[in-house]
Amino acid sequence: MARLLTGIALGAASAFMLDPQQGRRRRALVRDKMLRGAVWDDVLVGRVRARLGRYVSHTHAVRVSARNGVVTLTGDVLAREHPSLVRALRMVSGVTDLDDRLDVHTSSEGISSLQGGVPPSGQRPELLQARWAPGTRALAGGTGALLVVYGLARGGLKGIAALAGGAALLARAKVNHT
Repeated sequence: MARLLTGIALGAASAFMLDPQQGRRRRALVRDKMLRGAVWDDVLVGRVRARLGRYVSHTHAVRVSARNGVVTLTGDVLAREHPSLVRALRMVSGVTDLDDRLDVHTSSEGISSLQGGVPPSGQRPELLQARWAPGTRALAGGTGALLVVYGLARGGLKGIAALAGGAALLARAKVNHT
């Protein structure tokens, strides 16, 4: 009986992975999950530099290097930006450790690399992004549809408010393609 169940499981897994329509995508997902921690150093530096601009006002003052998943930060940074920067960079995909060698300054006075700059924007919540991910669109659309149904069934002032909010969510989810 165990051999039969093993055979069925192997056959189902093979059919799932070798499916002509979705098999390539499924195999790529499995490959990516197996190699999740393995990232080229230059790719990792690019990811960190991309995140850097959201948390520091002087991106040119921070130098980034990576070796085998360990990211090293050197240069100058303002004290008010340092904690959020380190926290955000530890969560970048592929970073196994962060070697923080930054010189932290309370003010930019007298530090040439900290002159000028653009205030950091921080990471925006998903609902405030210009483009929503497909999952967010589906969730917002579903919530909008439920609010519309509730508003139609409820009636009155609360029903009108729910209907308007639901219609707005549905419209935003519909036109917000990634």
